[in-house]
Amino acid sequence: MHVATVERKNSLLTGRNLQQNQAQCERPSATTDWGFERTEQRHKKNTKALIQEYFLWEGKEYAEWKKEATDNSLSGIYISLEDRLDSFSHVIQESTKNLCDMLLCTYIQKVKEKSNNDEIGIKLTVQKNTAAKHDLSKPDPKTHSELLQYAAQVSFDANTAHKFLRLTEENRKVTNTTPWQHPYPDVPERFENCRQVLAAESFYVGRHYFEIDISGEGTHVGLTYNSIDRKGDESGSCIKGNNFSWCLQWNGRTFSAWHSNVETPLNVEKFTRIGVYIDYSQGHLSFYGVNGTITLLHQYKAQFLEPLYPAFFLPKKDNIVVLVDPGDPLPLKGPSPSNSPADGSILPQT
Repeated sequence: MHVATVERKNSLLTGRNLQQNQAQCERPSATTDWGFERTEQRHKKNTKALIQEYFLWEGKEYAEWKKEATDNSLSGIYISLEDRLDSFSHVIQESTKNLCDMLLCTYIQKVKEKSNNDEIGIKLTVQKNTAAKHDLSKPDPKTHSELLQYAAQVSFDANTAHKFLRLTEENRKVTNTTPWQHPYPDVPERFENCRQVLAAESFYVGRHYFEIDISGEGTHVGLTYNSIDRKGDESGSCIKGNNFSWCLQWNGRTFSAWHSNVETPLNVEKFTRIGVYIDYSQGHLSFYGVNGTITLLHQYKAQFLEPLYPAFFLPKKDNIVVLVDPGDPLPLKGPSPSNSPADGSILPQT
């Protein structure tokens, strides 16, 4: 294409020289002024036309060359800009995540403060829902068969289990396997320091009852709020150390009740099956020993402000908790005999 362009320019210049020579040959004598002026004007006109044609041709040739030419500098500029945008995008994403985490922590703290300072509004809402769905005029259950009317199915929430706790039997059994850890994913819901696990189900209106089999010294069974700290120390994230958890502990010799890091020893016999009864609207939480009949071990009275989640603390190796269907037969390795009356009524604690 470049060779054709040169040949075209030479042709235009040659044509212009021929016209100039021809105009000189035809130029009239000096005595003919009028004819000379006309020839000079025609010569200027032709020269101007040739120059315009030359530059027009040059413009067309440059445009065609520009289409076919590859501008390597543009790709380099594009890559450089793309790298900068990726860097900015990373900074923005990281900053946004940090901001969201900070807002979430602030939100949770404010909700807790509001709940503690504005108990009436929350309580009224719960009372209204309870009255609409449950007959509050029913008497409190007195026998095992009456408690079974409020039986609930419960399973462990795998996302909350500490890494030393192993879940089996379709998340109905938990065992402390210290020092063996399990490759659970790191999620915000998981307990980091206290070897605890929560249930997937919660109770927030009406009456509910569930049963568990326990084994091993130090096993704790209780209920707590979902807002319990998962990463803190024992005083705040353990179900025996805060003011919004209520639990029962078997210490190898007898049972104790724990709330707000205060222990209340209980003078009761040994049971391996524990029944837990919640009357949310009345603010009652009761623990029973189950052995064919039921024995009241301890009862809490409180004003619940959030849904209650069954919670289990297994601090020692080989602690075991099994969630059973209420009313199922006791395991073959049964507990110590009980002096419960034959009619199945509740024995008060001694």
